[in-house]
Amino acid sequence: MKQTFFSHGKLLLTGEYLVLDGAKALAIPTQKGQEMVVDAFAGSGNIHWTAKDCKGNIWLNFSFILAEGELIPITVGNLKPQEEVLVLRRIIESALAFNPDFLNSQTDYEIVNHLQFPNDWGLGSSSTLIANIAKWAEVDAMQLFFNSFDGSGYDVALAMEAQAIIYQLNSDKPNWEVKNFNPPFVNELFFVHLGQKQNSRNEIANYKTKAKPTPYQIEKISAITNQILECQNLESFEKLILEHEHILSEILNVEPIKERLFKTFPGVIKSLGAWGGDFILATGNETKSYFKEKGFDTILTWEEMVKI
Repeated sequence: MKQTFFSHGKLLLTGEYLVLDGAKALAIPTQKGQEMVVDAFAGSGNIHWTAKDCKGNIWLNFSFILAEGELIPITVGNLKPQEEVLVLRRIIESALAFNPDFLNSQTDYEIVNHLQFPNDWGLGSSSTLIANIAKWAEVDAMQLFFNSFDGSGYDVALAMEAQAIIYQLNSDKPNWEVKNFNPPFVNELFFVHLGQKQNSRNEIANYKTKAKPTPYQIEKISAITNQILECQNLESFEKLILEHEHILSEILNVEPIKERLFKTFPGVIKSLGAWGGDFILATGNETKSYFKEKGFDTILTWEEMVKI
């Protein structure tokens, strides 16, 4: 029996880092995501896992044997399983803990994952994987995430909803609300890929070593998130994201990316996700020409990037 699961990728427009401390964050789904096809047939608990990138190239090809609720990686000689295999085993074993019946030792499984966006885009290869496994195992995706990773979980909630959300942790418990976010000035918003992918887990760990943001800073970011959701003109939107960049710059002790790298850009720039890599949001009609002259070729319009 063959089953297909799909989850959309993510972009965090507001609340990066501070979402971990209770600030409201606005997240939007991307058009591209990750597909997982599961083929099950009579067998003896063999699980063969293949992961393909956006060009169809295989980047992970591995097998497990299911034995008494545990996944045993099949290795060659003394080779140790690579980190991705160990992470995958942890997720699936967590799913088994929540639903012991979703796998059985009288069945073989052929699982093929296809990521639709380049691995270095930072749009949620892990969150879409967790969402797809949760759908397959019929378990709570948020429980599966928090049992497997650190982080806020906004990306998994977004992958499950496939719509824009306002996300907040209250006493470490996730809460979110689906929103319609498609402001009238989206034709002047562009996503520019910097080609410097950040490791989210490392960035979260580094953030946690810094002094905690003040209650005022958290409240201010939440207020900006609410205001951006209601924004009806580009000028107001630009003022809000400038204020957002200033607050994060103070907390992280990092100069905003426009001041560091793109001082001559006529529009406004906002970092997205982990500061310093992945995508930035840039405003104005001169975005494409400016960044292409700077050597940045991956520039996507709102329509090309966002699932509306």
